[in-house]
This record gives sequence, C-alpha cells and structure tokens, in this order.
Amino acid sequence: MTDFYLFLAHVVVFVHFLWVLFLLLGWLLALRFELIRWLHIFGVLFALFLNITHLYCPLTYLEIWLRKKAGAQAYDSSFIIHYLEKLIYISIQPETLRLLTYIFVLLMALFHGYLFYRKRYLKISLCWMQRGFYRR
Repeated sequence: MTDFYLFLAHVVVFVHFLWVLFLLLGWLLALRFELIRWLHIFGVLFALFLNITHLYCPLTYLEIWLRKKAGAQAYDSSFIIHYLEKLIYISIQPETLRLLTYIFVLLMALFHGYLFYRKRYLKISLCWMQRGFYRR
C-alpha cells in the first residue's frame, strides 16, 4: 500500500508541475481561447491569494500527506522552492519568490487587461462600422 501512496504522490507532483507551467505560459493560450483566459486569470489570482495569506498550494499539502502515508520523507517548504532548489542548486528565499509572484501577477493583470480592452475596442469599432459612423 505504501507504494501506491508514493505513486499517487508522484502523480500529484506531475500535476503540480503542469499547473505551474500553465500559470507561467498559459497567457499564450489565453490569446486564442477565452475559456483558457478565464482559467488563467483564476489561477493567477489564486496564486496571489496563496502568497498574500502565506499558504502553500493545496497540491503541496496533498503531496506531503501522501508521502507521509507512504513512509517517505516529506519536505517543509513550498513545492516551487523545494523542486526549484533541486533543479538549479541555489537557495531561494520565500520573500524573493513572493516578490517574483507579485511582479508576475502585475504583468498578467496588464496582459489580460489589454486583451479585454482590445476585445471591447474591436466590438465597439465593429458596431460603429456597421452603423456607418466610423469610416477609414
């Protein structure tokens, strides 16, 4: 049974990695698909909420719980800090990660705001063009 819990912990790590990847690169898909845009906005706002409240992602808690059930060693930091340190062998302070998250959220807010403005502007322009008020 412990192997099963460990397997589930690895699945959670993979899903967590995909979620972080989506948060970082999902804006590219948001250019094309409106549903993805809303999911991306929700994810970015959720990341902001977790940073403001100093909580970890629920997937982190799930992975730690599954590792403990499997008898494996669990870590006591966030998912990103734990695995990013393993990838690049540097120590990342939680405050630095928080600051980077705030900058990222600001950039995504500007990006999504631009998309909404552009979409609204195009609708207004088309409406005016159809009524003959706007000519080029």
